Amino acid sequence: MKKSDLVKIHDWLWEIPKSFRPDMRVPARVYSSSEMLDEIIEDRSLDQLVNVAAMPGIEKHALVMPDVHEGYGFPIGGVAAFNLQEGVISPGGIGYDINCLHPDSKISLPFGAFVKIKNLADGGRVGLLRKKDRVLIDAMAYNRFSRNENNELYIIRSRSGFLIKVTGDHPIYDGERMKEAKDVKEGDKVIIYPFVGCEYERPTPSVLISAEKVQLAFAELGLSNAGSRQKQILNWFEKTGLLDLTTDSPKVPYLIKILGLFFGDGTPNFIGDKRKGRASFYGRQEDLKELQSDLKALGIRSSIYQRNRR
Repeated sequence: MKKSDLVKIHDWLWEIPKSFRPDMRVPARVYSSSEMLDEIIEDRSLDQLVNVAAMPGIEKHALVMPDVHEGYGFPIGGVAAFNLQEGVISPGGIGYDINCLHPDSKISLPFGAFVKIKNLADGGRVGLLRKKDRVLIDAMAYNRFSRNENNELYIIRSRSGFLIKVTGDHPIYDGERMKEAKDVKEGDKVIIYPFVGCEYERPTPSVLISAEKVQLAFAELGLSNAGSRQKQILNWFEKTGLLDLTTDSPKVPYLIKILGLFFGDGTPNFIGDKRKGRASFYGRQEDLKELQSDLKALGIRSSIYQRNRR
């Protein structure tokens, strides 16, 4: 399916007309921005949505939400209502594959460490693979669900020694398609993420930045409070969420990474009569874009400038 096959209703709603395929009983609608739609059309999600729009008894529209991705016949993130007289019950729409993972399954974190899924707390930060460019990005885990598995668990061991522990209905990618773990046979190819990293250990909480520490720094450095310097600095820390920062904050790894770059490829500048401080970094554009993303995670705005040397 092509983007041109969809009709734009407004900035966040697109429609696949009923005329798109002869067997469609209702139009299909997609809740998405234009940028997200570019990613959605890369898999079969919208083809599956059209299939839903052709199901008996469907009412008004077949819908998908912004989190849509390819499912088993019925797209994940799809919504449909069916009338009682002619409608159907779709196992794919209800959800029959919950993809259970073993409690010791390793969940990647943004900075090279991992945490076992049994220890992952709601609101914890995890590494999420962005399909568009295959980059591991930072995301938040909102909820975690668990159950006691009464059926069989499967252990798949690769030739290089990696272990996959899952329920039989968990999909395994073989490089071409997904297959359930119970259907994987000896000698089959399976795709794994080979990087292991180290297991995350939560540090003992202690305060790194506070109003008291800022006041103490002013005193130790012999700085005056002219122009309400302290208040301006404290307001900036509060605005960025760095005031009362503790060692176990998810923002600390970003700060460590940025400081490392600063001492390697950065320089401080003090501008004008007021000696307003500014940090500058030099490097390749792709590295600076990653740095800009890290600064954004801390609530700090930045700009990238480029010049051609002759």
